[in-house]
Amino acid sequence: MFFQLRSSGILMPKLGFGTYRIPPGYVTQEAVATALAHGYRLIDTAALYRNEADVGRAVKAFLTPSSGASNPTVDAERSDIFVTTKLWDSDHGYEQTLAAFEKSAKKLDLDYVDLYLMHSPNRGKLVETWDAMLKLKQEKKVRAIGVSNWNVQHFQLLEKHGRELPDVNQIELHPLNYHERQDVVEYCAKHKIVITAYGSLLSGRLTEMLAGQLGGMAQNTIPIDSGWFTAVQQDEGSKNSTVAQRKEVSIGQMLLRWGLEKGLALIPKSVHEERIVENSRIFDFALSKKGLGILGELRGELNEYWDPLTVRADAGDVSRAES
Repeated sequence: MFFQLRSSGILMPKLGFGTYRIPPGYVTQEAVATALAHGYRLIDTAALYRNEADVGRAVKAFLTPSSGASNPTVDAERSDIFVTTKLWDSDHGYEQTLAAFEKSAKKLDLDYVDLYLMHSPNRGKLVETWDAMLKLKQEKKVRAIGVSNWNVQHFQLLEKHGRELPDVNQIELHPLNYHERQDVVEYCAKHKIVITAYGSLLSGRLTEMLAGQLGGMAQNTIPIDSGWFTAVQQDEGSKNSTVAQRKEVSIGQMLLRWGLEKGLALIPKSVHEERIVENSRIFDFALSKKGLGILGELRGELNEYWDPLTVRADAGDVSRAES
């Protein structure tokens, strides 16, 4: 299942694998390899995470297995894997952005990057930095470009200076802060900017909160016949995958499914194989009105990570018009 990105036209998977706070080295390589083996086709990293090289190694190993590998008959090509990385705040600015991208590309070592994001608006120079990202796209070093942690005023700055809008905005989004994010959600919908949600499970605290409200369900699961769920086909070619085949849905799966039904792309992360598999099993059920209603009533702490709402919109050098 994919989103078609507006300006580039490329397809981006709705479900990806995040690598934030996964330690660089073997741990990242093993986690990414496990995710790819279980069907994930979008991998999200960043310069800040210090694991770009490990993501690149895992992707390359998956695509070129040896005879002794665990997946010797893998049926995938580089074009089947969607890799996202991000520009860190300290590299904002035109020349700095171009140089920072080359460092990330060298670490990934994958010929090209599918999606390059500005990690946050925190250091300003937004138009100046965006112009460099547009250049990278024009030179086909990246297939699509976007931003992260942006609010409406940051997009309006690009509009003011006549720049193309991003394809993607990656922000923290979950039932606790969804109502507070309506302005940016509606803006992105209006301009066909795909929202990728991070923090979907609030580092597990949302699962704990819901389990507590529901009486501490065993194993943090909800029975399939609870009235919270309805049946869906897993894909257009499937006639047999229905909710009736499942006995239960985990709270984590329910929260991720909520994101899908809100039209969001998702990048859950884990280093545990059973959780990686669990997080991928969200396409064979849907939330009923009852389930959506319960999640829609949730309120609480707005952000686990950081809040872009009040970051000023600074353009930087706007003298470079799009060529």
